[in-house]
Amino acid sequence: MKNEYEHGGMKITDVECLDKSLKLRQFIRANNSNHEISQIQKVCLEEVGADSVLIQEFSKITDEEPICKVSQETINCITDYTRKVLMVNYDETNVSSIAINHTSSIKVEEFLKRNKKVFLICIYRELKREGIITYHEIVSEAECEVDRNRKKKLELVLSGFPEKYRNVANSFDQNINNDDNQISHFLDADGKWIRAEAITTREM
Repeated sequence: MKNEYEHGGMKITDVECLDKSLKLRQFIRANNSNHEISQIQKVCLEEVGADSVLIQEFSKITDEEPICKVSQETINCITDYTRKVLMVNYDETNVSSIAINHTSSIKVEEFLKRNKKVFLICIYRELKREGIITYHEIVSEAECEVDRNRKKKLELVLSGFPEKYRNVANSFDQNINNDDNQISHFLDADGKWIRAEAITTREM
């Protein structure tokens, strides 16, 4: 019933997607309020080791509160969709600043955990102790490393990421881009970036 008319459907609203969108909008809105739910959300975020509701991905999902749980799962779903679309439509000559921010700021550990790259997580731990946190940082290190053994470790960890990500991260400009791992914009179905605080439930 959700399909277009020409595909035999009735263009009925996807109730599951609507439910997720409403909960995520509430999750984002409550974060900026003084309501009691904001305190509950903070506890749920601390439980999974997150410092914000709008980080790119959650490798651990809370079980403490249902709206927080659905919202975190929805953010992971949106992030996966965004990354897929960015890589399919990747154009080295015309990559947007938002796409560079989005890719460069991926937290290496969160990405590896979500993708169940257990061996690479073990290798990455030593690099994490050195303060390498984001994908941009690990790409930068690999590009200029001269020690063969350390270079091998860096390249092994990078092998856990899609190859095109590296091209995007190499476009990082410190004067323009940032790698703070926050979702500042959402990518809509038409390929347009919408500010996180301005997105509507329908667009989400």
